[in-house]
Amino acid sequence: YEVYYSTTNVAPDSSTILDATNSVSTVAGDTDADIAGLTPATTYYVWVRSKCSTTYHSTWAPAITFITDCTAITSMFEDYASYATGSIVPTCLARIEGTGSQTITTTTPASGVRNIYQYATATQTTDIVVLPTFSNINSGTHRLRFKARVSTTPGSLDVGYVTNISDASTFTVIQNLTITNTTY
Repeated sequence: YEVYYSTTNVAPDSSTILDATNSVSTVAGDTDADIAGLTPATTYYVWVRSKCSTTYHSTWAPAITFITDCTAITSMFEDYASYATGSIVPTCLARIEGTGSQTITTTTPASGVRNIYQYATATQTTDIVVLPTFSNINSGTHRLRFKARVSTTPGSLDVGYVTNISDASTFTVIQNLTITNTTY
């Protein structure tokens, strides 16, 4: 097989030149391909085709789209102003989904023009937003600061950490906050 990858969602065609910066080939009978040298926090689009000989190939078929992991950071500030509204979180934050809803919205932000709005009823599982990995987490110089309000009082927000970014059951609560204010 031949595997073509790109940071733009444009399928390869007969004029596409395959080289070490955009493609890999597999060994006959092998369906795994390792792509090295990818840029962190970047969306990649991948297409694959079978290679019967140097002159006979199948058509390109879309395979997967993925975002590479982010590198560890030493500090951060997020005001969501550079993101479109919708059910997303910024690239280097992870969203472990529950049955509640979560969106970036322009509705009554605490400051600036956008905020994250999370909603869950008493019978729903809330969403978990996971910050990026900090390379200096043990330095003792970090603080988490945010503004929060609820639509209906009282509300609850758990602040904690996960040990496995893919598993919400690894969330450990550091502090549960009861939120009673309906304005910031």
